[in-house]
Amino acid sequence: MEKIKLAYIRCSWELSNGEYWKAQDIKGNLLTDINLSFAHIDSKGLVQLSNKEYNKKQIDALHKTFPNLRINLSIGGWGAEGFSDAASCEKNRELFVQSALSLVKELELNGVDIDWEFPVGPDWGQKIKSRAQDKENYILLLKDLRQAFDKEEAICKKHFCVTTAVPSWAWFVQKNDVRAAAQICDYLNLMCYDYYGEWSETTGFNASLFINANDPRQWSSDACIKLYSRAGVPAEKMVLGVPTYGFAWQGVPDNGTHGLFQKPEAFLGNFDVTQLEELYGQGYEDFYDESAKQSYRYNKEKKIFATYPSRSFINAATAYAKEHNLAGIMYWEYGHDMDGRILQMIDDGMRGF
Repeated sequence: MEKIKLAYIRCSWELSNGEYWKAQDIKGNLLTDINLSFAHIDSKGLVQLSNKEYNKKQIDALHKTFPNLRINLSIGGWGAEGFSDAASCEKNRELFVQSALSLVKELELNGVDIDWEFPVGPDWGQKIKSRAQDKENYILLLKDLRQAFDKEEAICKKHFCVTTAVPSWAWFVQKNDVRAAAQICDYLNLMCYDYYGEWSETTGFNASLFINANDPRQWSSDACIKLYSRAGVPAEKMVLGVPTYGFAWQGVPDNGTHGLFQKPEAFLGNFDVTQLEELYGQGYEDFYDESAKQSYRYNKEKKIFATYPSRSFINAATAYAKEHNLAGIMYWEYGHDMDGRILQMIDDGMRGF
């Protein structure tokens, strides 16, 4: 079975370069799938995509250049409303599913990715509307979508993918039925990144393959994979997510760790892997954490700590996917990797898989 090499790309707002995505910029020869992000749910519960005519033009060009590339529509995203209402009853689910199917057919797409963040959220709450029944309704929505696509497949003799994006946190597995989701979906896209960021008390890796013993959060992509596996998700249904961007903090003391797991004065933001010195100046030393399999940089003079996805990390991630027979690798997102540097690393690592 072909292993997944998937990229999300922003199609409804500008990329990091301030422009909208273009088919000519996509290295489709290095991908099996690309997820257009994001369609939204309108006030009537229907799936809509902004800039539809523009996106259709780019989709058609991609199909022409890369006929084997699967182009999918991702619905939702962080803070996206509408899922709870859309999934709340059979009538609403039918409206959602039929509008999604119509959009897939109109745009000549290959499937849908449900990015509901989140059906059941953490104990400390979430920003979107939710219901006590959303654990069950999430599965019913996926099931209804799969059944509608199955009927369409019988007519047009073309497989339509149904996938879902899921976070790399223990509470999600405890509160949502990931086993049932895996039984319905072609695969689950595990968002194994943003372990540290603006919300963190200390610096740390935005993605780490394994746990560093000194890591205050004691979490990693390996811990996530094992957790989903124990919950009943087969390895061949899990796609390991990696980031295309880095995070940086300032006012970070060295304390013998080159700024790793230290309390910063301020969060500087995210950056593309080619932008660090352009944004924050020169003078960085490169380090590699052998236990976590992740790289970082530290500027001792400016006290800036930065974590980023290096070739060493990508090589470790693809090797892990091979060793554990995962479905493949995905990344968020293409707009931070317009020159395809990280995508090429992924393709290199996935060869022979």
